Amino acid sequence: MAERRGHEPDLARVRPIARTLLLTPVLVLASGWLLWHAYQLWRPQPSPPLFPPEPPAAGRPHLQTDPRADMRAYHERVQRHLHSAGWVDREAGVVHIPIGRAMDLLVERGLPGQDAEQTSEKAPENDREKNEKREPAAEETP
Repeated sequence: MAERRGHEPDLARVRPIARTLLLTPVLVLASGWLLWHAYQLWRPQPSPPLFPPEPPAAGRPHLQTDPRADMRAYHERVQRHLHSAGWVDREAGVVHIPIGRAMDLLVERGLPGQDAEQTSEKAPENDREKNEKREPAAEETP
C-alpha cells in the first residue's frame, strides 16, 4: 500500500495557550493584591515608648522639620512687625511705627542730630516737588 502523504496536522491547540496567556497576569496581580493586604493586616505595630521623649539639651541645635514653612512664617512675622505700630517700651515712651510712615517722617524731619540747613541741602526732593518742577518744563516745550 502506498502511504498517503499530506500535510501534518496541527499539533498545538490554540485554546489552552490563549487561556494560559490570559490567566497568568490575572493570577499574578490577584496574588500580589492578596499578599499586600495580608502584609497590611499582619505587619508588626510599633510599641509605644516606655519613657516620654527627652527635651533637646541646651546648646544642641534644634533640627527643622520643614525649613520652607519656617522661613515663610518668619517672613510673615517680620512683615507684620514692619507694617504695624506698637509699644517697644511703654515706660520710656518708645514706640515702633509702620515703615512707610517712618520713611515719610525721615524725609520731613531729617536724621536726628543734623541741623536744619544740612537737612535741606542734602535731603532729596520728594516726589511731589519733582513732579511740580517737571510739569512746567514739559508745557513750555512745543
